[in-house]
Amino acid sequence: MKINLKITPYKNLIHLIEKQQTGPAIACAQTIGVSRATLFNMLEEIKGAGVSIEYSHIKQSYIYTNNKRLKVNKPIEVVNC
Repeated sequence: MKINLKITPYKNLIHLIEKQQTGPAIACAQTIGVSRATLFNMLEEIKGAGVSIEYSHIKQSYIYTNNKRLKVNKPIEVVNC
């Protein structure tokens, strides 16, 4: 399902942020399989949801800077109601 393909990079990004192991932008983008520009767009979308994320030069990772987190569940399924 195409929708799930779009969710996978978000899920991988969130996992790396939680572990504080994203590395710099270019490395993070390569790890999750997107371009650097797409990574920045993803980060802006997450920030737009109220989740504060910044790059820490000390930790060499993107980190959460508030108490909000993004939860990405996979797979998306079609269910009967």
